[in-house]
Amino acid sequence: MAYLAHTGTFDVENYGDLLFPLLLAKRLPGYEVRPVSPCGGNPVWSDCVSSAPLEGLLGSKCRGIIVGGGNIIHPNPSSLARYRKCGADIRGYADLWIGAALAAGKDVPVLWNACGVPRPIGTEFAEIAREALLRTDYLSVRDELSRKYLQNICPDLEIAVVPDSAWDLPSLWTADELDSTFAALTGGTPGDCGRHVAIHLNRRYTKDVGDIALGAIIDGLCDALDARPILVAIGPCHEDDVFARAITPYLSREPIILDRPQSLRQVCAAISRSDFYVGSSMHGYITAAAFGVPAVVVARKMIKFSGAVHRAGAPETLVRSWKKVPGAVRRIDRDALSATFLQSQKAASAELTAHWSAIASQIDRGSQMEATLWDPSALHAYRARFQDICTRQKTAGKLPTRKRIGQGLKGLFGVKY
Repeated sequence: MAYLAHTGTFDVENYGDLLFPLLLAKRLPGYEVRPVSPCGGNPVWSDCVSSAPLEGLLGSKCRGIIVGGGNIIHPNPSSLARYRKCGADIRGYADLWIGAALAAGKDVPVLWNACGVPRPIGTEFAEIAREALLRTDYLSVRDELSRKYLQNICPDLEIAVVPDSAWDLPSLWTADELDSTFAALTGGTPGDCGRHVAIHLNRRYTKDVGDIALGAIIDGLCDALDARPILVAIGPCHEDDVFARAITPYLSREPIILDRPQSLRQVCAAISRSDFYVGSSMHGYITAAAFGVPAVVVARKMIKFSGAVHRAGAPETLVRSWKKVPGAVRRIDRDALSATFLQSQKAASAELTAHWSAIASQIDRGSQMEATLWDPSALHAYRARFQDICTRQKTAGKLPTRKRIGQGLKGLFGVKY
């Protein structure tokens, strides 16, 4: 069977990123897919995929390279401990799209799957990024601002704006599978599990409210909805699990704590079978919306969140603080919002059908023979060049140290965001 290489962050505990290989396999069933991630490794959860680092597939043959999705189109270092340990923290993200394109064999199509661009590409990296973009055969991003950021460095690019592929989630598992998984999580029976509100917490978005006040807000939400809270650690790699456990003593209603998810299906069931979702995960929000579950997302007005709520047809569901959640929930007509979400999912699914057809056409348009995936000398040349840029940046004082990265320093590579 012909195979495709698929790049992304499939080697860390983060629900949204881990979904992409399953969604791709559902849409392109005629291909074997080999996931490629900065470190690689065994499946993170039971229904996830194993992955290999980029150099693990050197010299192999393939029919195409799929990049993403995810918020991965940037050249910046990662603060994740896993990437530091395997030495991929500096170039890990760049490898997924710059390295993947510049080292690709000449007959291998490079195709993007609705990626996100979190901030403008720094001028120091503009040239190498531009070369990678021009080498890519099909560019697609998930929001207009991502397209604008790329066209800032390459104005003539043709870039499609398509929905995040997580809008396809209702096709990934059957209703019975999700019902059974939710029943096992809640201790109920399929279709009769009581009322629940799925809650995702991330410390980055609760800095203006203490744990006691946050607990009171969650209690008030559960009282208003007459629902038991499910604390869902959507991104344990960001210590969501630690926060979920830490907030529990401040809650009046005993929560169900999904701090160490066992599977993607378990997380999807926790959200899609709840009566409401509130949290700071874009893919948690998309999961709720795709299944018609009323939702509010709590986050700064970052690109990915703004793009998600507009795609859902409900910009009013984005609030910047947990302090705003009670008012937002009171104002929501839950039945009307559910209907809006389901209509948006139907439209997104139709757009995704066209998107995947475009990708399949690019694969079929290329050589019918498998070609060399990544050329070792080209990969070496790219990495040497990228390292040289980083070294010059560090010498100039613009490249943050690992410690400062871990503290959430803004302005990486001189770019404010």
